[in-house]
Amino acid sequence: MMLALQFAGAIAILIPFAMYQRGRWSQHGRAYLWLNLAGAATLTALAVLDRQWGFVLVQGVWALAAGWGLLRGPAPSRELRRPIPWSWAEQPREDGGMAEIPVLEPPHLEPTARTLHGWFDRHLEPVLTVDPGTTVRFRTLDSGWSAGPWTGERRRVPEWREGCAHALTGPVEIRGARPGMVLEVRIDAVVPGSWGTTYAGVRSTAWNARLGIDAPAVHAWEIDATAGTARNQHGHTVAVRPFLGVIGMPPPEPGRHSTVPPYWHVGNRDCRDLVAGSTLYLPIPVEGGLLSVGDGHAAQGDGEVSGTAIECPMERVDLTLDLREHLFGERPLTTPVARTPAGWVAMGLGDDLDEAAAEAMDAMLDLLGALHGVGRSDALALASVAVSLRVSQVANQTFGVHAVLPPGAIR
Repeated sequence: MMLALQFAGAIAILIPFAMYQRGRWSQHGRAYLWLNLAGAATLTALAVLDRQWGFVLVQGVWALAAGWGLLRGPAPSRELRRPIPWSWAEQPREDGGMAEIPVLEPPHLEPTARTLHGWFDRHLEPVLTVDPGTTVRFRTLDSGWSAGPWTGERRRVPEWREGCAHALTGPVEIRGARPGMVLEVRIDAVVPGSWGTTYAGVRSTAWNARLGIDAPAVHAWEIDATAGTARNQHGHTVAVRPFLGVIGMPPPEPGRHSTVPPYWHVGNRDCRDLVAGSTLYLPIPVEGGLLSVGDGHAAQGDGEVSGTAIECPMERVDLTLDLREHLFGERPLTTPVARTPAGWVAMGLGDDLDEAAAEAMDAMLDLLGALHGVGRSDALALASVAVSLRVSQVANQTFGVHAVLPPGAIR
């Protein structure tokens, strides 16, 4: 009996150690701590019975440390150990030939059972912890958890569960991120998959009724990322302009939160201007940030009027994550803003378009004041001749408007 208990205690400690070494568990995760507590407590009790006081000290301290970790809750930094990913690139040699050199690749997150989730939750364990300034490479499913192209029905991946909304990859913790700071997300690359789907009229809504939509339509698209085009089964071809519809962090309130409505700290904003080359600035709502991404769109018009764009998986999304104390001055950032190829973009939400437009313009006036040193009345006068209001989306339970200041519009 004593021998069996010794084996059980040892195995309870070795399992979390092995999972940590493989990069599957965090040292601060509850499963890691509970197993260490159980194993160390068991071995401590056996050492007391055998009067092995050295082992009592070692295992007792181990058990106390695990217990303290459980009582303390999630630590501000939870690092997963991973093998360093290398690729190879060619570099010219002095003799005119080419030499292969190792190139360090950014950490990758694939859409797997470990990284996929369909909600926001501040208590969801991060799958990766990075330092500010780190580039992370994501691959994502389409928003609907599809296992492949539309073939007359949607086939979902096994990880999908009833009640899940968008298929998100993450979350990623950024060391040092805390509420009140600004998360800077530089969008370095967005590469869509080879297929996508657009749905229209699939649900009974007031919008569809107003437009006289009484039959569903599904467009299955073949995407050529190299050519920059997508073609549907009816022979229509459109240009692609890929972006992520969801780049977001969980609300500070506990529990699970739907990914469908956008939030003040972004989420499902569906702003089509957030293409590669953009930098998005987000107010951080929770410790560590806990960023998740998904809802890839190969192409979308302003408004996303059917409720969907070309919903597609993303083969590669490179995001560089950094931190700022403030964006402009000392005033806290309360709504997302971005610097994009189309210009500065300020985003607003509301129960109607008037409210969303007012929120977007409020943020734009702050931007203009910081950029050009003017008061709000002068900023509004400048905005009236240089800033455009665009409808981001009318599809996500709340309305979105973004204000755009084109490059060089005010000199």
